[in-house]
Amino acid sequence: MKGGIVENIQQEVIQILIDEAILSPDYTHDGQGTELLMDNVIDSLNIVALIMAFEKKFDIQLGPEDIKAENWVNVNSVINLVSNLIEDDKKNEKQ
Repeated sequence: MKGGIVENIQQEVIQILIDEAILSPDYTHDGQGTELLMDNVIDSLNIVALIMAFEKKFDIQLGPEDIKAENWVNVNSVINLVSNLIEDDKKNEKQ
């Protein structure tokens, strides 16, 4: 993915995390991102809400394999999950 697209996805994912009250409105991304699971910022209900929001916003499908804890560790892991799903979806459309 090109840099501008990735940055746009990053900002949109962060905005969803803010909208879902996972992150504070004054959150600034520092490259690593806030710990989500270790600091008990999110739980299973939050993850379900985020999945629904990501699927709606980005027109992607998250499967059971995407619910692994490693995809929800911090803000960066969530951004990577969504970015990878969008990239995979675009590759599948070209086939």
